[in-house]
Amino acid sequence: MRSSGSLLACVFGLVLAFASATRGAPIQLAAIEEDTGDLHLVSTADASVQWLGSTGLANVGALEFNPHDGMLYAITSATTSTPAALHRLTMGTAPGAIATQYVGDLGFFAFEGGLAFGPTGVAYGMNVGALRPSLFTLDLATGKASVVGGLGERRDISGLTWRSDGQLIGLDSTLDELVTIDPNSAAIGPVKFTNVPVGGIGGMTMDGGVGYYVTAGPRALRPGSNAMFSFDPFTGDQTFIGDFTGVITGSGFSGLSIVPEPTSLCLLAAGGFALLRRRQKRGSSK
Repeated sequence: MRSSGSLLACVFGLVLAFASATRGAPIQLAAIEEDTGDLHLVSTADASVQWLGSTGLANVGALEFNPHDGMLYAITSATTSTPAALHRLTMGTAPGAIATQYVGDLGFFAFEGGLAFGPTGVAYGMNVGALRPSLFTLDLATGKASVVGGLGERRDISGLTWRSDGQLIGLDSTLDELVTIDPNSAAIGPVKFTNVPVGGIGGMTMDGGVGYYVTAGPRALRPGSNAMFSFDPFTGDQTFIGDFTGVITGSGFSGLSIVPEPTSLCLLAAGGFALLRRRQKRGSSK
């Protein structure tokens, strides 16, 4: 059964409050499906999934929370009929509803990639350019992208996050590799190969110095392991958390994000935190 609108409106706030109070304990991350635009919470304990609602977006390429303005942002990939664009997401008041605000077109062709925010609030994204995937920055007021530089080799960055030493970390689905990307030049370097096939899409984020990534589902153009891993952003050592078999059955998650700062404790008051730990198949959770 889906939770009430008020429960959904405060769920993001509570999970981070709980995580902050129990640092080192399992947390919840936000993940978005590429094909449906459905938003979920995913546990870092066992990869169990809780459906939150639909964003109404299609061809979602990236998702991340911006701690500088308290908003979730998503990038949609370009198609033959629609340009790549930036969107802002907030929880709606109706059950299962998520308010999606169109910000603007990127101004470049862009395909599924990643989104990350630097410590000064600069938004970095991948991938623009059809033949030479490039790193770009975003104007969060207009959605316009500015190219930093091309990666210089055949790559497909399916997830992106910021590392504490000022480097970006990318999830490369071409070579199934964790890589560094210089935010000033887009120069790329190796970290470590992934333990499993990434597939054509994926997502990545960082919380408390620990990285997390998800891989493509069974119906992606290039299927991946449909699973979630944690990793050390410096050594690249990875730990399997769980898979989404039978739960995420489409193209899979194309974006992974930390969640906003706490705004209330209404979920605890409703006794609903246990709901977030329960794996639900899409057919029974919607």
